[in-house]
Amino acid sequence: MSRTHVPWRPASLSEFIGQEPAKQRLSMRVRADIAQCTPLPHMLLYGPPGTGKTTLAELLAHERGCPMMPTTGYKLQKRTDVWMLLKGLPLDGFRREDERLVRIPGIPTKPVILFVDEIQGISNEAAELLYRPLEDAVWPCTATMNGVRDQFIYWDLPPFTLIGATTDAGDLPQPLVDRLKTHIYMEPYTPDEMRRITASHAAKAVERAEEIACENSGTTFYPRIWNESAIEAISIRSRSTPRIAASLVAEVASWAVVERASVVGTVLVDRVMAALGIDECGLGELDRRIMRTLAAVGKPVGIEALAAMLHDTRNNIVMAERYLMSLEAIHRTARGRELTNKGTGMVARWGGGRGDDGAEDTIGDLTLLREMVAMIDDDDDEFEAPAVITAAAAKDPWAAARDPNPTPMPGSM
Repeated sequence: MSRTHVPWRPASLSEFIGQEPAKQRLSMRVRADIAQCTPLPHMLLYGPPGTGKTTLAELLAHERGCPMMPTTGYKLQKRTDVWMLLKGLPLDGFRREDERLVRIPGIPTKPVILFVDEIQGISNEAAELLYRPLEDAVWPCTATMNGVRDQFIYWDLPPFTLIGATTDAGDLPQPLVDRLKTHIYMEPYTPDEMRRITASHAAKAVERAEEIACENSGTTFYPRIWNESAIEAISIRSRSTPRIAASLVAEVASWAVVERASVVGTVLVDRVMAALGIDECGLGELDRRIMRTLAAVGKPVGIEALAAMLHDTRNNIVMAERYLMSLEAIHRTARGRELTNKGTGMVARWGGGRGDDGAEDTIGDLTLLREMVAMIDDDDDEFEAPAVITAAAAKDPWAAARDPNPTPMPGSM
C-alpha cells in the first residue's frame, strides 16, 4: 500500500469505533490493573477476520503502557518454540538468581503482552506447554543444580499477559480456552459505525495526501473532498468489516488521483466498485458463484463438494458464506448449505446462470454438479451438527462448535 493510503488506526480505546461493551469492560480492567500494578488477565479475542482484534490488542498494550510481542499460533508447534518465546520476555524490574526472579526495588515493572494471532494454529503439544506458564508464570523444566543433574525445577517467568486472536475459537483446545480468562467476541459493526469508520479512513487518506503534496511542493494531485453519499456507498459495500472499508477507500482514492477528481462522489465509487466486481450489497464474484452453484444444484451441498465445484479453497468459501448467512441469502443444515427464498430471488435478479457480463456462468453442467455432490464424501463438514444454522445462530461460531447435544449426521446412526 502506498504512503498516500496509510489506513486510519485509533490512538486510544476511546477512539476505537464500535465494540462498546468490550471497550467499557477492558477500559475498567486496564485502570484497575494500573492502580494495582498487576498484569492484564490472559484474553481471547475472537470473531470474523478484519474486525479489529489486532488493533484492540495494540491499544490495550498502549493503554497499559507495556510492550507487545507479536507472533502467530502457526509458529508455536514444538517445545523449543514455546520456550524461546517465553525466554524472550523482558526482565524489567527484576533480576535473575538461578531459576528465581528477584524484584529490584525502585524500578517499575512493565508486564509484556504476548499477542498470538491465529492462535487456533497452535499445536496440541505447544498448547499443553503453555498451561502452567499461564496459571503460575513458571516454566517446568529439568536442569543441573548444585551439581545434581536432571533436577526438576520451576523457572520463574516475569509477569506477562497472553492475548490470543482467532476467527475459529471452536478449534482451540478447551483447557487452553479455560486459561484465557477473559473472552471478547468482536460484535458485528452497525451501519452507523461502518459509516464513521469509513469516514475516518477517508479523512486519513486526505491527511496523508496533503503531507505528500507538501513534500512535493504542492505538485501532487489528490482528492480533497469525500461526499457523504460516497462514504455511505463504500460503507454499505464493506460487509460490516473495517479492514474491507480501509481497502475500498484506498482503491477509490487511487482512482480519484488517476482521474484527477478533486471531489469523490457516488459516480466514481460506483465505477470503481463495478470494476472490482462488487455489487450494491457488497457481494463479490465468489459470493455470486456460490449462490449460483447452490441454485443450479437445487439441494443442500457440503463444503468439500462446493469447494471442488468452484475450484476454490474450503477456507475462502467458509469466509464468504458467513456474510451470505448474515444477509439471510443462504443457511446451513445437517446436509449442507442451501439457498433461502431471499437468496433464490437474488440469483433470479442476476439473470440465472449468466455472469454479470452476460456470458455463461462457469459453474458447469447441472448434471455434472449433481454427480459431484453425490460422489464427494462430506462427513467432516465444519459445525454441521445443528439441523439449521441461520444468520442469528451463526453470530457466535464458538457457540455452535460447543453444542452439547448435536443432531446426528445422516448415516451416523
